[in-house]
Amino acid sequence: MTLMYLFTDPSVEDPGLRAIAGLLLKNLIRSKYNTFHPTAKVYIKLQCLRLVGDKEPLVRSTVATIISTLLSIGSIHDWPELLPYLVNMLQTQDMLILEGVFATLLMICEDSAADLTDQSLETLIPAFVMFSSHPVAKIRGVAISCVNQFILLQPAILAQHMDVFVTSLSNTATDSDSFVRKHVCEALVYIFEVSPASLLPFIDKILEYMLLSITDRDEPVALQACEFWLLVFQHTSDLYSVVVPFIKRLLPILVQNVIYAEGSYGIIEDASVPDRPEELRPRFHRRRLQTSGAGSESFVEEYEDEDFDGDDFDESADYAGYDDDDDDEDDGEVQNWNLRRYSATLLEKIISQFSAEIGPAVLSTLEPYLGSDEWKPREAGILVLGVASKHVFPGFPQAIGAFEFLLENLRHPHPLVRETACWSVSRFAAWFHSAPEFEPYMPRVLSAILGSMHDNTKRVQGAACCAFTLISESIGLAMVAYLHSVLPPLIKAFSLFQQNNLLLMYDTLATLVQNVGSAICEESLLSILMPPLLQRWDATPDDSTDIFSLFECLSTLANTLRENFLPYSGVCFNRAVRIIVNTINAEIAYDNNPNLPEPDKSFIVVSFDLLSGIAEGLKGAIEPLVASCPTPLIELIKHCIRDDSEEVRQSAFGLLGDLTVASPAHIGPDNVSLIMPDLVGNLDRDSVSVCNNACWALGEMTKDFSGPIRPFVMEVLPRLMKILSSVTVPSSLRENAAITLGRLGHSCPGELASLLPHFLADWCSVAIAMPLDAMLESAFTGLSCAIAENPPAEQALFSMLCDVVANWRSMSGPFAAGLRQFFNGYSLRAGDRWPVMVGQLSEPTRAQLTELLRH
Repeated sequence: MTLMYLFTDPSVEDPGLRAIAGLLLKNLIRSKYNTFHPTAKVYIKLQCLRLVGDKEPLVRSTVATIISTLLSIGSIHDWPELLPYLVNMLQTQDMLILEGVFATLLMICEDSAADLTDQSLETLIPAFVMFSSHPVAKIRGVAISCVNQFILLQPAILAQHMDVFVTSLSNTATDSDSFVRKHVCEALVYIFEVSPASLLPFIDKILEYMLLSITDRDEPVALQACEFWLLVFQHTSDLYSVVVPFIKRLLPILVQNVIYAEGSYGIIEDASVPDRPEELRPRFHRRRLQTSGAGSESFVEEYEDEDFDGDDFDESADYAGYDDDDDDEDDGEVQNWNLRRYSATLLEKIISQFSAEIGPAVLSTLEPYLGSDEWKPREAGILVLGVASKHVFPGFPQAIGAFEFLLENLRHPHPLVRETACWSVSRFAAWFHSAPEFEPYMPRVLSAILGSMHDNTKRVQGAACCAFTLISESIGLAMVAYLHSVLPPLIKAFSLFQQNNLLLMYDTLATLVQNVGSAICEESLLSILMPPLLQRWDATPDDSTDIFSLFECLSTLANTLRENFLPYSGVCFNRAVRIIVNTINAEIAYDNNPNLPEPDKSFIVVSFDLLSGIAEGLKGAIEPLVASCPTPLIELIKHCIRDDSEEVRQSAFGLLGDLTVASPAHIGPDNVSLIMPDLVGNLDRDSVSVCNNACWALGEMTKDFSGPIRPFVMEVLPRLMKILSSVTVPSSLRENAAITLGRLGHSCPGELASLLPHFLADWCSVAIAMPLDAMLESAFTGLSCAIAENPPAEQALFSMLCDVVANWRSMSGPFAAGLRQFFNGYSLRAGDRWPVMVGQLSEPTRAQLTELLRH
């Protein structure tokens, strides 16, 4: 108990030493608390309560973290005397004790608000509301923050005191203390988020207040005001008439806020200086998601997260000092949510929604910034020009002049101006490639951006790399016309880039190859593209995370080049297998001896995904590689679909499906029988992405392995039906479930037939939105086998089925013949009811069905 003694002993003169002892005690509690003797646990809790009012601020804050840690190990209910003790201490007149109590209560509210009982809240909430008007700024600020922790939870007791709380907020809105103002703004944000209607009677005054707060000299206050404005512009349909008068007043404030604060723009390093270890961005593998349709796999950062707003800034915005994507994969020193980033995001929201109303105002506001001889205002103006590009400029006569200005500033003396100009040019490219007046500019744009890749600063190089990626995505196949001119300077950048920018280059090349498709297979182009990649392949060790981006790039190349990738496939295949085996062995060793370094399973994931790309690209040509593999690939898959890592299971199931298509002989029925229990278990796991790939793999296996699958079909069907009926899962997962379920009808028509009334409506609602391809044809053909055994009697189901078929305007000859046979059989079974059933179809569906049956 030495740490406890040092922490609690007031005779220790150095409060820092006491705080250090307390933090060490907290860490010990977190790791060893369950081994403590019950008497020691009671003693620690008693001492913590005693120290809440310690005279030293460092000790008070430390004891609050210890109490929070104790609650995180157990729960608030394991310490029943805690809250009554703290509430009782609120009666004190001693400010030191009161500050300590509120510091502790705030930490409890932040960490355990949802765990507090209604009985506790009936005491706490009224106390917090009362103290929100306390004469001491620190107390009233913390009290407001305590209330804020419950606003989103909406407990009944808070609703009863909300009017009093809002009145208190009104009285403290212009508080002289910025800490209080910040939490006032935060409270209004939360209230508006859960109940915007409750603030409508005061909305004019609140907007005036937020307009003032966004210019607050204390950035935390201004950030909270930005957050409020972002919420407002998500409700413009209800607030249009109220918001519009504020927009032109808000616009110049936001443009001014976009200007870089002194020292906020990080380090600008010469391109010749190698990246230091602390500068290297952490690399995270992007998981490979299998979706229905040939060659339609995609990479996802976080497949379960559907909140990303694609209309906001793209990934290259990081090089302009902000990034809208909440995924911090590429965090740099300027990527935090600062006022510049918030203001730029707000500008995007405003300009996208009100471009017609404020287009001219945007341009007039930017004039002094764009004409400035100082680099900071000019850079801010260029940034806003990029924000406005696709909302304001299409159709504006000033568009060409603005674009010429951006191209000129790619050569500006200051690197941050050049960096932001790269991003803004790429934003224009999102729409100008389809505008006839801009067609002559494309060669100039590509040449200028490629020239910026050869810049003498790393940040401009990286920004140009991202800009080229975005332009490539925007113009798609049109890039084919420029391949011979862009590839040599693009590849030249390999010799100029340091490590961080090389990783960006892999993404750039992968995007280019994806967009130009088979056009890249020309021998003269491959002779330019492949050598530097192979050099990087040789230079990158197996245990370097740089291999993630390199493998992702090569996976895309293998998928796109197909048989043209054969010369490179063997070395890629063998290295990927070696890394998987080595990582599995390291994991086994770590499990036996935790003192060894824990292996990074991302190496398994990225290697599986490279093998998937090779399998999908080579198809049957992968057979010799699989056959000569020292460790059977199917054994690695079987091992990894049981892994506790979602990412490993997801990639293993993805390779299982790809290998089933490319080389089913190396899967085999016996292995399918062993795999099925694990596969079935992953169809209802929490991870949507694992479930997606397992579902897709099962659909691919139905063709060759119906025998070993059949014993599991009554376990599979309810899970697929649950996915089909869920409106909360991503559409691609429902589509995969529809494909797989339909394909099971080929081998298990009776089992499907018995369940048709329970899933056919959901199946049709998914299928009608899917484009007809070979996979959907296969699924419907299987489904029709089940329907033939048990045709639905309900007119509604028959109508939905016909609507799906009527939606398919183009189909293969054999499939059309199969449909005619299916409906002819349906009509024979329906007998006299057939004309009535067809007569109740919608006119377009009936006409399409009649046309189909006429041939």
